[in-house]
Formats: sequence, structure tokens, C-alpha cells
Amino acid sequence: ETLQDRLVKELRLQNISDTETVNQFLEEKYISDFNDRFSVLPAKDTDLHRPLTEHDQKNLDKIFSIQSRRQVKNDFTIQFKNQWYQLEEIQPTTVYRKDEVLIEDRLDRSIHLGKKEKYLNFKKLPARPKKIKTNLVAITPRKSTWIPPVNHPWRKQIHADIQYAIISKVP
Repeated sequence: ETLQDRLVKELRLQNISDTETVNQFLEEKYISDFNDRFSVLPAKDTDLHRPLTEHDQKNLDKIFSIQSRRQVKNDFTIQFKNQWYQLEEIQPTTVYRKDEVLIEDRLDRSIHLGKKEKYLNFKKLPARPKKIKTNLVAITPRKSTWIPPVNHPWRKQIHADIQYAIISKVP
């Protein structure tokens, strides 16, 4: 039994349908009954919270962000929540295609991309980047077909046939 499940049933049993009556019912009856029923006293009364370090205080935005991982595409773009982000050329760390990037969706609705504890430079694209079709040019020269040397085993029979023909023609 969850709070939401039980609360809806309890409101129906009490024939409550408007907001004011619900609030009054919650304050006067339901919350106190629920706490009596499900509350548990702590084993120790001491406060076990520790103070934030300076590092934690500086990084509260990062700590309270929703973090996801994405892979850098071949055109150095990243897709997150139906938005496209283009990585800029100058970065604080080296970024390769297919690298994994950490995306922080912060409480103020800002997006930050990071890799190896460094934030990346990027810009938001208005739409999905268009694919550009290009013909790949061969970088390495094409190798000619391999011709076995004269003394190769594949050629032994041919040389034997040629020598036999020469010998048989001699008077």
C-alpha cells in the first residue's frame, strides 16, 4: 500500500472531492494516522549528516543535475532530449568520434557537456544536421595484382613444360 494508492481510496470512502475539504481532511486526520501507522523511530538520536566540503559547495549544480551519457557522432554532434549539440573545434581536452560524453541537465535547465572532468565547448543547433554525401577518395594507391616469381612452385610445371618443348624440338 502506497500513500498515493491509499489516499485516493480514503478520499472516496469519505466522499471528498473538492480541494478545500481534501486539505482539511489531510491536516486533521489522515497525516497523523499515517504517521502513527508507518513512522519508525531512529536507532540513534545523533545527527549523522556531515557538513559540505568546499569542493561539494562549489559543485552543487553538478551534484543535483540529471546525468546521462551519449556518444559523439561522426560529425561531432550529440543528441539529447530531441536537441542537437555541435562540439566546437577548440576543446580543453581531446575529443574523438564515438567518445562517450557526460551530459548534465541542471536544475536551472542548462545543459553542460563534459569529458574527463572537463567541460566541453559546444553550441546548440536549431535542427538536426543534414547529411552531406561525399565520395570517398582512396588515400592509398591501388596495389597491382601479385605475380609470382619465376622460381615459385606454381610456375614449376609451366617451366618444366617449356623446357620439355625446347628439348623435344632439338634434332
